[in-house]
Amino acid sequence: MNTVRRYGPGAYDRNIFVAAGETGMGLHYGFWLPPVGDALTDPASLRKKTEEIIAEVKRLKDQPEIKAWSIANTAYKFLQYRFVKPAYLYQQKAYTDWLRALY
Repeated sequence: MNTVRRYGPGAYDRNIFVAAGETGMGLHYGFWLPPVGDALTDPASLRKKTEEIIAEVKRLKDQPEIKAWSIANTAYKFLQYRFVKPAYLYQQKAYTDWLRALY
């Protein structure tokens, strides 16, 4: 094993980076996305998450231990359980548009 996935930001990030540096381990640094209430009518929450992720990437981009960046969660899939068709399709489209803008 030479790489570990780490979701952040978190209280133990500093310790993880020190341990990775001391052992030569790589990190796949990920962001766990929160569930989405309503991607169409609450763009402010998605905008806030974008700002948090971008700020963290800027802060950590020069960490040599980070080998890859990722985002994760099943928020997209769960939109179909929060809304009935066709509303969930519009929700998923709005969420996908947000992800594209984030990338």
